Amino acid sequence: MSATFSLVIGLFCFLAFLGVFLLVTRYWDSSKDNDRALERLNAFGGNDLDITSDPQSFLSNKQKGVEKALQKYLGSLKSHNWFQLRLYQSGLDLTMTQLFLAQIALIAFLTLVFFSRLNFPLLLSFGMAIGMAFFLTSFVINFLTTKRHQKFIEYLPLALDIIMRSIRAGHPLERTLPMVAKEVPDPVGREFRTITEQLSVGVTFEDAFRNAAMRVDLRDFHFFVSALIIQRQTGGSLSEILETIIFVLHKRGEIRAKALALSAEGRLTGMILGALPVLFWFAMVLFKPEYLEFFSQPEGRKPFYIAVGLIVAQVLTVRWLVNIKVD
Repeated sequence: MSATFSLVIGLFCFLAFLGVFLLVTRYWDSSKDNDRALERLNAFGGNDLDITSDPQSFLSNKQKGVEKALQKYLGSLKSHNWFQLRLYQSGLDLTMTQLFLAQIALIAFLTLVFFSRLNFPLLLSFGMAIGMAFFLTSFVINFLTTKRHQKFIEYLPLALDIIMRSIRAGHPLERTLPMVAKEVPDPVGREFRTITEQLSVGVTFEDAFRNAAMRVDLRDFHFFVSALIIQRQTGGSLSEILETIIFVLHKRGEIRAKALALSAEGRLTGMILGALPVLFWFAMVLFKPEYLEFFSQPEGRKPFYIAVGLIVAQVLTVRWLVNIKVD
């Protein structure tokens, strides 16, 4: 009874924290939009334009302290590094705040399942829930990112072909980019729309394409951006350069297709071997949970940890063996 009572108290505290967190982050997101607008106005107006009066003067010192602490924590999650880049590349229309809240909800749900259904200790259930939540989140983001990268590689030669033919027809490159953004499917069209929007607000040509290369983070696109910037600085026939890049991209695509065909059997075997233990475990949880009571006992936890470790090692080993990268 005491364990159940402590779990109820913990869930209540979690819901209370979640409510406060939503209120604070909602105000924080709106204030960040205002700060971005002020920064843009100051950038156009110069240093003499001072419109950054304190918009938070009505907040108490305690509220400011809570908001500052949350901003600092989320700032570490939201650093413009690998994870933020992967979230953008996955195509998920989520902010880091929303992703963080989804992870908290998933941790709470998994903790409840492990504790109430499997009779694991509360601390162990919480630790396992944290590990599974972050693993599932990373897996989904990586899966979606890989799919979008494959689409980008598939549609990039089409975009370059449109640019090449338009240039040979006598159109300038700046007029060709909106056409590519409209005609080529996403995610390539999305990046060219972003480039067009940046050029329309005064971003330099080189910076707009460098920003796109950093966002996409694909070697094929880096080839195109590097060649484009060098051509604008040194001169030369852009249509011939694009024709060569298109030829190289097609050849790289053929090599990727051959590598996938050669490793298809191994990848399918790895997927089946990795999924079977997980599916079998969830089937036992749903239909025969009493079979899992052994693993909640002290003498059953060591075999459980060993089995989980071996399954993880098997998945990583098979993935390493069949993951053929074409660079």
